[in-house]
Amino acid sequence: MGSILRQKLTARPAVTDETKGLQPLWDGFARLVCRRLEEEEIGAVMVKSISSRRVTYEEYRAANEGAQAVFLMASKQVPAACIGHASRALCAIILGRKTGDDSLAGDEAQTHEPGMLDVLLLQPVMTALFDGFRQSCDGLEKASPFTGASYRNGTTKLSGISIDDEKSPLLALTFDLTIGLDKTAPLTFLMPFQPIEKLSTLLANAPSKSVDDPEDPWPPHMLSAAMSARVQLRAVLERCPMTVAECARLEVGQVIPLPGVSLNELCLTAWGGHGHLPVATAALGVMKQFKAVKLMSDPSEEFFADFADAS
Repeated sequence: MGSILRQKLTARPAVTDETKGLQPLWDGFARLVCRRLEEEEIGAVMVKSISSRRVTYEEYRAANEGAQAVFLMASKQVPAACIGHASRALCAIILGRKTGDDSLAGDEAQTHEPGMLDVLLLQPVMTALFDGFRQSCDGLEKASPFTGASYRNGTTKLSGISIDDEKSPLLALTFDLTIGLDKTAPLTFLMPFQPIEKLSTLLANAPSKSVDDPEDPWPPHMLSAAMSARVQLRAVLERCPMTVAECARLEVGQVIPLPGVSLNELCLTAWGGHGHLPVATAALGVMKQFKAVKLMSDPSEEFFADFADAS
């Protein structure tokens, strides 16, 4: 249900003409941002809108003076492959959720002055996002602007990160996020414009290819994305169908018979968005004083087929 709601509430990117070929990439980045922030247990994260614009680092820095939370992704070839900028509002919301400080919610979030604590709290998030960006483009090989790049450092000022030519064009990709009931909080990524433009042109002008074409970069990317998707695994002892009326009459102390239960025939299931999909059978046991399950069968081919259909 969460994934369905997110798809409905996530806006399509308002991309520039030069980057219209990157629509699938921006959509994937949006899902990655939501998933990684939700792993911090700060509440439900939604992308309200996505926008991109052409800007120079000089212009962007002048418009965002003062304390900020800024992060650098770099490689040997590209000293600034991507710069992540968490807005003051986003820093305030995350800091407030992590510390239980309600004063950082609402209008107070706009005046928050990020410090090194904000940078430290966001560092694992930005590290994972940069890694995700690079992996999303792995199938594009030399066309990827993130090849060999990874997280380098975080700072509290945009002036703390220098690039070779501050007047060269950058693409500013902004995700307007909502966390729980808080107001919109932007998260922006700055990337060198030329490699992004080349990548967009490559994908926009690419001829139609079959799914089995080994030169097509997207099928391996999508397969990799599907295989890295997180699913919730459950060990189901037994299912007991009941009517809603029968459930409403249940009382404390009531005994529900389970005549078909076998501790050697548990069913491992994974949530696939449209219900629980059977993965394999297992037996219940004990390992190092903890309850554990031992697989009694390999994951079935039907699971992968059902998961693909459900996704």
